[in-house]
Amino acid sequence: MRIEALTFFRFMAALTVVFFHFGQALKIPHFMAPFLTLGPEMVTFFFALSGFVMMIASSKKGQLSTKDYYIARIARIFPVYLVALIWACTLFYGQIFCRGYGFNNLKAFFLSLTLMQSWFPPYPLSLNDPAWSLSVEGFFYLSFPLLFFMIRKSGISGKRLAALSVVFYLATQAVLSNLMGPFFYRGFPSVAHDLLYYFPLSHFCSFVFGVAGGHIFVCNQERFHKRGMGRFVLFIVALLATSASLHFQARIDQWSEVPLAFDASFYSLLFILFVMSVAYSDNIITRFLSLKPFVLLGNASYALYILQKPAFTVFQNHIARKVGSTPNQQFPVFIVLLVLISIAAYYLIEKPGKKLVFRLFSR
Repeated sequence: MRIEALTFFRFMAALTVVFFHFGQALKIPHFMAPFLTLGPEMVTFFFALSGFVMMIASSKKGQLSTKDYYIARIARIFPVYLVALIWACTLFYGQIFCRGYGFNNLKAFFLSLTLMQSWFPPYPLSLNDPAWSLSVEGFFYLSFPLLFFMIRKSGISGKRLAALSVVFYLATQAVLSNLMGPFFYRGFPSVAHDLLYYFPLSHFCSFVFGVAGGHIFVCNQERFHKRGMGRFVLFIVALLATSASLHFQARIDQWSEVPLAFDASFYSLLFILFVMSVAYSDNIITRFLSLKPFVLLGNASYALYILQKPAFTVFQNHIARKVGSTPNQQFPVFIVLLVLISIAAYYLIEKPGKKLVFRLFSR
């Protein structure tokens, strides 16, 4: 079962990341200002959603062919990823990428090409900054067949897997919170920052939550995607709770007596509960978000996410001054252009590239 409404939420998360990277200078209403800082949190949403979707898709097939699975993952991410990497190289190769902390050099290119940059400080943000999350996703993709096999072999229930996921999440957050103390963390940029916020193992709990949520969905599929006022209310409560938690992050940080790793999968439990609330309820909002224009935006969200940095650089250098003199005049034009570029990339690069990869491996 494909839950189309989740596709649009993926687009909204990608758009939030773009605002986080390039919209900080915008003048917006005060109540919306906190949402300009939520780029890292939205990446956590991607990680949790990825595990959820992969578990559902793999369980639907009954058996997981490891070869076909890896081919499908390569076909899904690499065509647009390579275009973004080559585009970034033409713009940034040879430059210092962060206050003298690292270089966009041949090593950075090799690590980015092999999706290894997040494992090796100081290279997670080299060349194409947002691609660090694809490095983390690459680790998730490698580990998923083993997780899937263990779940199927053990016959573990959805509830027990969820409980184990919570324990793993709490242990991960406890370690990260302790490492955020002054004895280890040195701020940004630093090796400590890279290990806390970009290292794949720091985010693995998000993916495991997603897999657990997908397993619950598969084991109880007849209970999901049904209509009913109670389900609709649950969806609204989950939406409001998620929005409120993100909006009041600064206050949560003040109330907490220990440092919290908000940018390193802290919100993964909340996000997977929201994802499951969307899957649980068939209501007027989810049906509206399942219309073709919204699904198209969701399908183009990956290209929007991975192409944002080189696209913004070109926009700033060649277009921005022609459309206005302030960020509030320039940024909406950039967003429209980026959305159009991402839709074009989806049709002209992502879909043909996927077919090409399948054709090459089938031979």
